[in-house]
Parts: sequence; C-alpha cells; structure tokens
Amino acid sequence: MKKATSALILGAALAMGPTLTATAAPGGLEVSRDGVSYSSTLSGSLLADIATMVPGDTQQGSLYVRNSSSKPGFLRIVLSNVSYSDLDLANAISVLATAGGVRGQQIPITLADPCWVLSEGQVVPSNGVSRIDLGAALGNLDGLRGQGGTANASLGISLSDLTPGSLSPSNCGVPDVAIPVTPGAVGRGTVSTPSDPPASESGDLVANDPDLPVLGLGEALGIDPNTWHLWEEYWVLVPLGAFVVGTMMFGVVFWRRRRDDEQTESAA
Repeated sequence: MKKATSALILGAALAMGPTLTATAAPGGLEVSRDGVSYSSTLSGSLLADIATMVPGDTQQGSLYVRNSSSKPGFLRIVLSNVSYSDLDLANAISVLATAGGVRGQQIPITLADPCWVLSEGQVVPSNGVSRIDLGAALGNLDGLRGQGGTANASLGISLSDLTPGSLSPSNCGVPDVAIPVTPGAVGRGTVSTPSDPPASESGDLVANDPDLPVLGLGEALGIDPNTWHLWEEYWVLVPLGAFVVGTMMFGVVFWRRRRDDEQTESAA
C-alpha cells in the first residue's frame, strides 16, 4: 500500500475580548455549533465523516463556547474517553485543538490515558464567546495494518479559576461539557465488508434472496407450495409403470406379427 503522510489542516481564529485575569470559577459554560443558539449540551459529534478516512485524510469540526457566568474563566480542553480495538490504527490517529488564537499540540489519541490536555489557559470573559476548532488526521499505515480497527474519543471542556498548568496534562479535571469527537467508531476507510448479499436481478440465484422468481406450476406438478413436498416416495412407480407398458406393447407387436405370418403361410 502506498505510504501516505498525515497532515492536519485547521483554521483557527477566535474573536476574543481584552485580556483578563480569571479570579473565580465562573460556573457557567454554554456551547453552540453556529455561534448563535447556545445550550448546556451539544447534540451529535464534532467530526461526522471520520469513519470514511483513509491514510493521509483529515477531518475538521468547530464549535463555540460562551461564558454565561458573571466572572471570567480559564478555558481547558481535554481529550478523554479514548477507546480502540487496534493499536496501529490508534497510533495513526492524531488530534489538534485551537482556541483563543492559540494552536495546541498535535497528539496521537493513545496519549490520552485517561485524558490529555489539548488546549488550556485561554481567558473567556463574562458573556464572552470563543471558537474552538478541532481536527483529526489519519497518518501512514503500511499494508494491512489498522484494517478492521475502530476507535472512539470525546472532548471535555471546562471553565475554571485554576491557574493554567496546575493540573497535569493527563488529569481530566471536571469538564463542564463532554462532546463526542466521533459519531461512533472510527475505522480505516479502506475496508469494505458487506453484511448482506446484493439483491438479485430477476432469475438470478442468490441464497436466501427474497426476489427469487416464483414458479406458478403448483399443484399441477403434484407439489405442495407450502412445504415443497415432491412426493418422491412415489417416484419408484415411474420406472415400474414404464416397464409394464413396454412389456404390453411388445406383446401386442409380437402377437400381430405372428398372426400376419400365419395368414401368409395359409394363403400360400
């Protein structure tokens, strides 16, 4: 398989207010996909098409966070709840977050054990809004490595008065919002395993195909259409009957020939 190198392309630019110093935990974080409608939760996942990724592909997703409290707070973003079935695939998947105009470090998802900080320290003022861009890349995988593997992850976002760096990068902290990064399982997109046979054209013979042609001969052939009982126990009568009929026809022909011979001899 041709080697492909991964590249992560992320746009990052957040309109932020003046630099502030967070002095107390704000206690309020709202999220939005469009930067207009906010709520305490975000439906769906950030990356919708990641399951189709092949080596060298990237995916991007964005959201907005708003500080609904009366005080500013430090923004902290962690990668968490990482699970995977194939280590090669997991090592090839990397993520990167950009917030507050600051680009975080690109890391493999295997580093999040149980969590890993993607970005922290950006100040969000009271009623302020910040945009977060998250990207994922699938790096090089040789041959069949990673095929059939799956991976999952989520994003934890929090606002607090904790001094940036006071928690270790692997400390999950207490996220205000948890958002799925993937809609389900991330798989290597080059694998295709159909679970069902394709529907057949009329007349094709595919096992268990509901579209198979139906013979309408039914009872005319002595077949029970519900059980497909072919009455095979009576088939032995077919050769027996043929033997009897053949013997009778042979007797008739022999008798007629003998009679004709006798009549010829009498005439002579």
